[in-house]
This record gives sequence, C-alpha cells and structure tokens, in this order.
Amino acid sequence: MEPTNPHRNTFETQQTLSDLSPAAIEALGQLYGGDPKCIDAVKALDGRIFAMLSPNEEALLNFYRDQGRKWGVSVAIINEADPEKLAMARSRQQADQILKSANSRISVTVG
Repeated sequence: MEPTNPHRNTFETQQTLSDLSPAAIEALGQLYGGDPKCIDAVKALDGRIFAMLSPNEEALLNFYRDQGRKWGVSVAIINEADPEKLAMARSRQQADQILKSANSRISVTVG
C-alpha cells in the first residue's frame, strides 16, 4: 500500500472559474467590484496570455468581462483561435477553452 501524502490534492478535476454561476459572479462583485486596487489588478492582466491565468486572476477577469462597464472597464480576449472553431462553440466555457488553446491574449481598457 502506498503511503498517503496529506498535502496531495485528491481532486482529479478542477472546476474552471469561467463556470461560475451568476450568483457567484455577483458575490465576486461584492468582493472586487469598483475597488481601485482591483481595477489596478485587472489592468495588470492586459497583454497576458489567457491560458496562463491563475484561478483567482481568471475569476477577476470574468467578473470584469461580465460587469466591468459599471466601473468603466472593458475586457476582451484577442482572438488568436480558428474563427470556425470559435463559431461552433455552444457556450462561453467552450469558447474560452478554444481561446486558451490558441494562446489568445487579454485586452483591458479603463476609461
């Protein structure tokens, strides 16, 4: 029998934060929304590769993708993916996976 490692993550899969429910996104809004420090944090994502974000950065990105206009923040993913594959995506999560696999970059505009 193998010794168990208490620090080993026992989860086989990881939920992506782009799968958050609207209620969870709203809770993030309560946490992050409009705070100048968080706006600076989302501005720091500008030019980064979408697939390389940490889960917290992805949550912040998704929050400002959905609700950033309330604070004058516009977030976009620069499409480096095959447009035909992207057009066939049936959900935002599928589109995000396609964009991630193509090393698409993030664009953040504040103003």
